[in-house]
Amino acid sequence: MIRSCACAIVVYARKPRCLNIPLENTIAERPKEIAERNQFGQWEGDLIAFRKEFGKSNLTSLIERRSRYIVLTRNPSRHSMGVMAGIEQHLGPPSQILRQSITFDRGTEFAAFATLKTKFGMTSYFCKPSAPWQKGSVENSNGRIR
Repeated sequence: MIRSCACAIVVYARKPRCLNIPLENTIAERPKEIAERNQFGQWEGDLIAFRKEFGKSNLTSLIERRSRYIVLTRNPSRHSMGVMAGIEQHLGPPSQILRQSITFDRGTEFAAFATLKTKFGMTSYFCKPSAPWQKGSVENSNGRIR
């Protein structure tokens, strides 16, 4: 006897990593002024993750490209909204002149980058896939912090 079942087929697979990070906002498309470090307000950001024995805490590191001013903010998790809330908290007080653009890698922790555009008018740029070394200022400072 064969019984028919109206059950849904469950497929166990990795969650799709469809990020809302556009491929056209790469470092190559940043204005010359950002690469030349001629003006203030151009930032680079990254996440510093710690070993599991230190808990789920991690740091967002932000560096202003011209002055090399570093901001470190502690995050309770690696979720994008929490990371963006920390960035908003620390970059919110300065004037608009000091918040013009920010460059990230393509990690999932920066998927909510659009909130920076809506709240502060900051343009976000991204490294090419698998090339976080393109934002060298913040990567160098992270090495020193570690």
